[in-house]
Amino acid sequence: MKNKKSTLRFKLTLVVLCVTAAMCLALALISMSASRVFFNAMLLTPSQRSELTTEALPDMSEGFPSVTATPAAAAQRSFSGVTVLSTLLVLTGGGAFLFWYVKKSLKPLETLAQQVRQLDADHLSCSLDIVSTGDEIEQLSGAVSDMLGRVNDAYTMQKNFSASAAHELRTPIAAMKSRIDVFQMKPEHTPDQYGHLIDTISRNTERLSGLVEQLLDLTNQTAVDMEEHVDLRALAEEAAIDLEPLAAKQNITITVTGHAETTGNDCLLQRALFNLMQNAVKYNLPGGTVTVTLGQREGQVCCRVADTGRGVPKELQPHIFDLFFRVDASRSREIGGNGLGLALVKRIIEQHAGTLKVSDNLPQGLCIEFCI
Repeated sequence: MKNKKSTLRFKLTLVVLCVTAAMCLALALISMSASRVFFNAMLLTPSQRSELTTEALPDMSEGFPSVTATPAAAAQRSFSGVTVLSTLLVLTGGGAFLFWYVKKSLKPLETLAQQVRQLDADHLSCSLDIVSTGDEIEQLSGAVSDMLGRVNDAYTMQKNFSASAAHELRTPIAAMKSRIDVFQMKPEHTPDQYGHLIDTISRNTERLSGLVEQLLDLTNQTAVDMEEHVDLRALAEEAAIDLEPLAAKQNITITVTGHAETTGNDCLLQRALFNLMQNAVKYNLPGGTVTVTLGQREGQVCCRVADTGRGVPKELQPHIFDLFFRVDASRSREIGGNGLGLALVKRIIEQHAGTLKVSDNLPQGLCIEFCI
């Protein structure tokens, strides 16, 4: 059973009632004191009243004959009794009305508490019934509803992330297990068969290692120094050198133009720039180009990475930074993509309070630009 002494309704009623009682008591004492002076003054003789016009009024509570004081005392007692009784009636009626009004005012808050209490992890998307009270309770209801929406989005994203991560981890493990099972079925093996087994295990282990590393990067909440001086031109040229062997396989040319310096974390921005350029090389066409353009615009440092590949359809461009998103899953696996590179870029740019923009690189290809 709910303890009423612990409810906000009871506490508010009690506090207001105590304050009202104190005020009523003070008014009653003042009224009774004034009535005593008034009734005693009414018993003065005409000569005594004339003397009071030139002298200070004496203490009316004493010094009068008992013969004349008796009616005044009786009238005073009657007045005091009526005052006390009226005060009690006012307090009782006011307290009842106050309790009812507080209960009515807090009813939307109780309704909100019941709705929130009925929610669970699988029903966070249920909308709350917000009562238009026009006060802080309505603001609180709206804030709770907005918070539940954000929690639901985060929970849904976490569920999708876990499912996608499990799928990505299962694929290389299943490939290795299948190869090992087939290998164990044969009693004897040639050196080539051993070589194929080791090659399969090595390739899938490398894929697992890269996937786990990027998952750790995405979930890493460690605070980093965001006040380092960063030369984006140097980072882009360094990434171009690192990607040169991969670009040479498809005869892709990487060009870096412009210059830009900013404040942030050198290691994180190097990773973001490398991922963008690596993505542009991987999904380019043989003989294509990757152009990195650096500069400033509207007080921000901007970096534009454009390729001449197949591009991404307009309707899919807003999703390329989603976790595990791939336009062509089969081709992504063929070239080693796992759908985490651009998601990590988005996280890094958000850490730098920057923005990302995706557009077509006319006449062919994709362009990704970030400004910080």
